[in-house]
Amino acid sequence: MATCSSALRAERFNIASVGRSVRASRESQARGTSWRLSAKKFDPATFVEAIINKPLGIDLVEVEVDAPRGVMIGDLNPEGNAKKSGVIAKGLFLVAVNGIDTKYKTFDEILDVIGGADETVQLTCVAPNDVFKGKAVLSVTTQEGQTFDIECLKGQMMRDVLLGAGVEVYQGAEKLTNCGGGVSCGKCVVNVTDDEDWEARTQAEDKRLKKFPATARLSCNTPVEGDCVVECKPAKIA
Repeated sequence: MATCSSALRAERFNIASVGRSVRASRESQARGTSWRLSAKKFDPATFVEAIINKPLGIDLVEVEVDAPRGVMIGDLNPEGNAKKSGVIAKGLFLVAVNGIDTKYKTFDEILDVIGGADETVQLTCVAPNDVFKGKAVLSVTTQEGQTFDIECLKGQMMRDVLLGAGVEVYQGAEKLTNCGGGVSCGKCVVNVTDDEDWEARTQAEDKRLKKFPATARLSCNTPVEGDCVVECKPAKIA
C-alpha cells in the first residue's frame, strides 16, 4: 500500500536563454511544412505505464502538502511489485491510476483511488523533466494582427520570449513607463488559450485583470508550460 513520506514540491526548471525563431517559422509556413512541436505540458508520448498487482510496494510523496497538486513516486520496496515491473521508478510523477487523472488530486484522494481498485492497478507516470523542460511553441497574434509561431523553452517567462522575438507587449507610453517585468504595472496583458494543464492565474493577476477575459494573463508572471496560443493586448470586456 502506498504511504506518505516527506513533502516534495515539483521543480520548475528556470531556463535563462530566449529562443527566437520567427524567421524560421515564417519560412516553414511559406514552404507549407508543419513546424509545430505539439509540446503540451503533459505529453502522452512521454508517459510510462505499468499494470501492477497489489500490494504495490511504493511510497507516494506529496508535491505540496495538503494541496491538490498530485504525488511523486517515492521509495520502492526492493521486493515489491512496483519494483518488479521494471518501469515504475522513484522520482516519477503520477499522472493517472486506472485511467483516472490524478495530476490535480490530493494525497488522500489518490489513496482512495488506489484503495478502490481491484487486485491490479494501472499506474501512468511521467518524468518531471518531460513536463517542465524541453521546447514549446507560442502561436502569437500581435497587436497589429500579424500571426506567427515563436519557438522557446518551457520555463521561460512569456514576456521575455515575446520581447526577445521582437513582439511588442506594450502600447504607446507604456513602453517607457512599464515596471520592467515586476508584476506591478499590469500593462503586459496577453490572452492565453490552448494551455491545457497550465497553472492557474495568481490572485495578484486576478485583481489586475478584472476587466479582461478569464484567459488573460500578465506575460511577466506567466512561465511557458507548453504550446499555447497567445494574443497580445486583448480587448477589455468591462
